[in-house]
Amino acid sequence: MAFDRFDNDTDDEPRDSRPAARRRERFGGMSCMLGVLALVAALVLVVLALLLPPFSLVERLTGAPFQPIGPDGTAVAADGLTLSLPSGAAASSASNLGVRLDVLTRDAFLGQPGPADATLREAREALPQALTLVSPVYRLYGQGSGTVTLRLDIPPGADPARLVLYRYDSAARAWRYLPARDHDGALIGVVAALPDAVAMFRAPILVPAVSLVIEPGQALTPAMAEMANVVHPAGLKPITSGALQGALPAGVVFGRGYAVVPVIRNFDTPGDADTQIVSGLLRAATFRDEHISRLVEFVLSQPYQGLAIDYRDLSPDTRESFSRFVALLADALHAQDRTLTVVVPFPETSGESIDSGAYDWQAISAAADAVQFLLPLAAPLYSENGPVRGALDAAIRDIGPAKLQVGLSALSAWQQGDEVRSVTYREALAPMGSLVAEPGGVVRGGAPVDVIFSGETAHFDVLSGVGIPVIRYVDADTGNAPRRTVWVMTPGAMRARLAMLLPYNVAGVMIPDLAAAGVPAEMAAILDDFKVAQAAGAWFVPVISPLTLRWTATVNDAPVDQRTGDPAAPYVFTPATDGIRARIRAEIVELDTTLGEITVQSGQPTPQVEPTATSTPTATPSLETPLPPGG
Repeated sequence: MAFDRFDNDTDDEPRDSRPAARRRERFGGMSCMLGVLALVAALVLVVLALLLPPFSLVERLTGAPFQPIGPDGTAVAADGLTLSLPSGAAASSASNLGVRLDVLTRDAFLGQPGPADATLREAREALPQALTLVSPVYRLYGQGSGTVTLRLDIPPGADPARLVLYRYDSAARAWRYLPARDHDGALIGVVAALPDAVAMFRAPILVPAVSLVIEPGQALTPAMAEMANVVHPAGLKPITSGALQGALPAGVVFGRGYAVVPVIRNFDTPGDADTQIVSGLLRAATFRDEHISRLVEFVLSQPYQGLAIDYRDLSPDTRESFSRFVALLADALHAQDRTLTVVVPFPETSGESIDSGAYDWQAISAAADAVQFLLPLAAPLYSENGPVRGALDAAIRDIGPAKLQVGLSALSAWQQGDEVRSVTYREALAPMGSLVAEPGGVVRGGAPVDVIFSGETAHFDVLSGVGIPVIRYVDADTGNAPRRTVWVMTPGAMRARLAMLLPYNVAGVMIPDLAAAGVPAEMAAILDDFKVAQAAGAWFVPVISPLTLRWTATVNDAPVDQRTGDPAAPYVFTPATDGIRARIRAEIVELDTTLGEITVQSGQPTPQVEPTATSTPTATPSLETPLPPGG
């Protein structure tokens, strides 16, 4: 049987049009559904925007609105914390800034059941073990933008020198040091953006680490190796491509109890820094990133703990780019479980003004694991109200004690005109010259002999208020006008310099020249003592006196006279009789350094033989002389 497939199709529409109509119906339905979904998504976004800052609709509806902070002095305060706008340009940049803060007491924060706020619960888990909470914990919410000043009252009876502010960073789930200064019974800090939480802590008494720099050609002695916590082998410098060149010194090995952290520098000797190469690397992101890659590649080539960067004399206009370089390098090293140490030079100071130039201490310390702050060579800057103490106050505030390491020279310092440089003991004493005797030669017994220095006239003194011996060389021809000054770093002077650091509770000291020729071995033992003195609170500083010039006369290897004297006055030795041969030696007691020796001989003076005068005979004629004609 055959069937016609189209016999029952009685619609008037063309047979081929019905599927197309069904497709149009389905498409129209999908379009409506997509429109509804888009509307719902938009509503969700609007609701989220209303719930989140800066609108925070829930807070507004529940009676906990944001309180405004304005340049007119309007502030927000609660339980010891005051938030306000700083004066000046930062205040004028604030845009609709509002703050809401919740306060959780110390006991409620640390006790059970603990904070109800999720962020504060994370903050409690992230508390640094070394810090002791001494204030409530303040949970901060903000709307708008602007720089804010935080003032947190110091608890009664607390030692301000030990107190620090920390802010909680919820994104990093970590507490970050917040630079603050002690003023009028409070710690005052400034933040560019409102933190999630803030609190005051008491810092522990730190056991300072000691770091040493070893130059090519220098030796790391067993005493230094046993004492040091960190050794910085030097000798590598960056080149224009971002790669490194140079060689590290031998004798610095792994597994000996100290961490090995090579220092990369833009100089061979201080004062001769190559700033152009570093500036070029900082300006071009391609070269900067290549330099960072090479640094990371190098640090992974050996079991180094990390790297130290010492790029000196950079122009202030590289401040932002250098900070960016430090942040990127720190991230790259931390990703490889390596540390970053950054050396910063002593700032320019004028009165209370401090200009750190290219080195943004706060930005650098926020990224680096340690910041080594170099102190100057010139001793007068260390006076009670001098620039060094003011700069240390600022460094502690901006860098924080937990990361601040202070760089001290173990050498003496020589100043002539505007030049100040490091010198050894022998270099410091060289202008005095050698010993000469007047009169010279052999003298008669009982006749005095003056032994003097052949060079410049030296005066020994102490720099008052600083605690360091001084040698002042004067020009006798111009009314004793000073020609040059040397501040002599004796072991006692080093103890006095370290004593100045004790109140600052620094994380460590860095000695760039402990291994230099002429540094007494006793310096290593003093630094070893300092590591425990900060925690013990006991430190011995001897009475600092002028250098002692000691004269010793020996005859037949036996001392016959020994006394101290003024280097500007002669030493007078009188041989008792003829036939005396005496050795006169001059030395500086505190430096264990001999200035010179000379021999004085007594006896009969050697007779001076006068030459005998002789006459020239007159010539007489001889018989062989021919007679004149006719005679």
